[in-house]
Amino acid sequence: MVNSKKYSKDDLTHFYNQCQIFKKYCQFGLWSYSS
Repeated sequence: MVNSKKYSKDDLTHFYNQCQIFKKYCQFGLWSYSS
């Protein structure tokens, strides 16, 4: 559910908070974000 868009500070904060909980989602999300 990760869209190709610009992330705001709050979005990144929420993203990394989720990242700590969902490790696999974090890896997939980081790849999508780096693209």
